[in-house]
Amino acid sequence: MGETLPDLYAIRRGEGPPLVMLHGGVGSSNHWARNIDALGAHFAVHAIDLPGFGRSPIADAKMPPDAYVDLCTRLIDAMLPEGPAYLLGFSFGGLIGAYVAAALPGRFEKVSLISPGGLLAIREGEPAYRKMLPEDAPEGEIRETVRHNLLQLMLHHPESAGDEAVDMQLENIANTRFHSRSVSRYDCLLDELRGIDAPLQILLGEHDTVLYPSHDRRIAHIRTARPDVRIDMIPGAGHWMQYENAAAVNAVLIDFFTAEKE
Repeated sequence: MGETLPDLYAIRRGEGPPLVMLHGGVGSSNHWARNIDALGAHFAVHAIDLPGFGRSPIADAKMPPDAYVDLCTRLIDAMLPEGPAYLLGFSFGGLIGAYVAAALPGRFEKVSLISPGGLLAIREGEPAYRKMLPEDAPEGEIRETVRHNLLQLMLHHPESAGDEAVDMQLENIANTRFHSRSVSRYDCLLDELRGIDAPLQILLGEHDTVLYPSHDRRIAHIRTARPDVRIDMIPGAGHWMQYENAAAVNAVLIDFFTAEKE
């Protein structure tokens, strides 16, 4: 008998070639709240909650990184119909996407990664995060802590970290049961990029605080593994650029995925 795999929660929208969308760490499919409809006009979108996040189950919250990546690969492969598919990953989901695409040669027509993890960052100092308050703390103080932390890593403009973003982040914190840094803390992305047999796009935010020591150094580093990579810089946006500047991100994604392969 074949292996019984758990069902992943997914938001599905649109018709056409399947497009799998993988969210970031301490996240869920809500990371794509401002992208699903636009991309669903061109593709059959599958915005999934990865194992241990959002509304998806997980077999073992302490599973080793290689076992987690293997589980993601088997689950994504099993959920897709036969035929051409596309893959889109953000941050931690960008690293998982690179692993999956490299492990399944011929499965994806194109791969796009938004500020993917798995590249060791050189920091002059850690971001000024605030420790999350206990659940019985005043709601206003909890929300302000989440808002502050979003602006340290995820978003650039103060107005971007409004009630909608705070609500989504609170939901994601409550539903995170797997420690994404157990996978993304390693300097492993370039090896996976070399193994991807499809056209590759990477999106970087103009104000993305993850990009140390500089955007230029990060791009040059990536090109050592994939000289042919298409790089799109998203203006006026931080790390969570598909939320902060959704119009620009949607435009470059649609252009990349719908363009004829050279």
